[in-house]
Amino acid sequence: MAFAGGLAAAASPRRRRLTLVIAPQPVHLYAVLDRAHVWPGSELTAGWVIDAFWTDRIPAIARGGRHLDHPLRHRRGGRCQWQRVTGVPTTWVPFGADVLGRGRPGLADRGVDLQRIGRQPEVGGRCGE
Repeated sequence: MAFAGGLAAAASPRRRRLTLVIAPQPVHLYAVLDRAHVWPGSELTAGWVIDAFWTDRIPAIARGGRHLDHPLRHRRGGRCQWQRVTGVPTTWVPFGADVLGRGRPGLADRGVDLQRIGRQPEVGGRCGE
């Protein structure tokens, strides 16, 4: 599986496949420590954090690229904060993105869409702001 934007795996002993952790909150990134994910090895381990606005709660597991190669966020704001804290590239993947079909029509036909309702705090804009 590949991601748009040319994600590259960090130098590590994990080299067999892609692991994607869908984390409701940053703390759920600790799922990458599960034996089922760590022992078989992965070429790339990405974490898609839904409530990524909790930048003050980014766990140690996400720092330095040792266990998590690439955080993904559903909002643009705060991306730079995640990059600064984790030390690895962070990508914005909005809700509704064709992550299953990787942009090719027909591969990700699905009868259910995810909709999120609720308030979320505002976070910083672009990097450098």
